Amino acid sequence: DAGGSEMVGPVVFDDLGLDSVDGRIAAAGLSARTDMNLGFLPDATRLDLGAQLGRGEVLMGAMYVSLPDTPTSLAVSLQSQADSRWELQRFHWRDAGVLELQAKGILDASGGSPLVRLDADFSMGKVDVALARYLASLLGTLGLPGLEGKGSLSGRLEWREAAPTQVEVA
Repeated sequence: DAGGSEMVGPVVFDDLGLDSVDGRIAAAGLSARTDMNLGFLPDATRLDLGAQLGRGEVLMGAMYVSLPDTPTSLAVSLQSQADSRWELQRFHWRDAGVLELQAKGILDASGGSPLVRLDADFSMGKVDVALARYLASLLGTLGLPGLEGKGSLSGRLEWREAAPTQVEVA
């Protein structure tokens, strides 16, 4: 088809495990129910994904996440660009009462720093739980092992090329 092709439908998995060749991306015991639309267009590839994650562990570089048994929702929309970059048109993570994150940005799959641009708004309803569940390993690699917090907080982060350019916290 000159207009491209697509794969659409639900994908359900339970106790999924995976490991990338370089070990930087891995998952264990991951359960999810997803709705996926993967489109292969003549000039781009597009992915729209909605998921309800049930439990499991995920490693992405220095970030290790241990998902709770309670449902966590994820929505992602990505579209490839001609220069090996991907436009993150929508990223929404919701772990009710713990962490909500909405973001848009540009990712670069060609090497170097994969995060070119990010504009994110976040809200932590339970800072102590969010730090332990989502950020402990990443903070450890940044020289902040054992960082603790209480209460709630929200904010905004802007990231350009390999560094944060603006951080607002309330």
